[in-house]
Amino acid sequence: MESSGPGTYAVIYGDELDLSGGCKTPSDVFLECQNCSRIYKIVRGCGKRFDYFCPTCAKKWRAKTFKRYWRGVCEFKKAKLITLTLLKKGSMQDRLMSIWAMKKYLFKVLARRGYPIESWCGVIEPPNHIHIVAECGYIPKSEISEIWEGITGDSYIVDIAAVNMNGDPRKVAAYITKYLAKASSWQGMNLDLLKGFHLIGSWNLRRYPTSHALCLCGFMPLHRIDREAFMVAEDMFLRNPDYSDGKFGIYI
Repeated sequence: MESSGPGTYAVIYGDELDLSGGCKTPSDVFLECQNCSRIYKIVRGCGKRFDYFCPTCAKKWRAKTFKRYWRGVCEFKKAKLITLTLLKKGSMQDRLMSIWAMKKYLFKVLARRGYPIESWCGVIEPPNHIHIVAECGYIPKSEISEIWEGITGDSYIVDIAAVNMNGDPRKVAAYITKYLAKASSWQGMNLDLLKGFHLIGSWNLRRYPTSHALCLCGFMPLHRIDREAFMVAEDMFLRNPDYSDGKFGIYI
């Protein structure tokens, strides 16, 4: 593999790339160049976020999420660490399924009272916490507690602390890393009941270019095809003596 540009573009020689990283249940993705019709295969992991299901993919998810969040919060000028807690009462699975909606309403009420949240990223800590890094001005803790209790009906425990981003931003990095690790290592809860639940959330963070696979025949975008089309195209191109000279690149 060789890189091109400021560490953002990777050139992979050959027509197959394994990105599964040891995942026990990998899957194949087939890509076709719309310019030269060359076919490529990428082996990827299952993408599960819980260590219980796949430690390999959960670890990759934590690293990828940390990178995205870290890029965003490093630009914060008024960073605050906010923790919202739910009272351990009744079915925690049911309560967790609505925690993001309750957080959204909390921020809406705070904005109405003159405390707008400019951007944020957050992660769930099982079984009853949500941790948030927010870009905002001063907000009284008592104000957050009052609103949170009114929304949840019984939960008033919250915390908010300012971060000196001009000093050592590694404190925010440690904060994010700690709770990302906890988020994907749930114990004592039926994970099957949390289907569709979001472990993380963010809003208005700086966006960075997404990854794209490119064929180096002319830097044309590669398009995804199904397995049947891949088998037909592969059979045809294996008869082409120039097929082994192929290479493609991926922005990373």
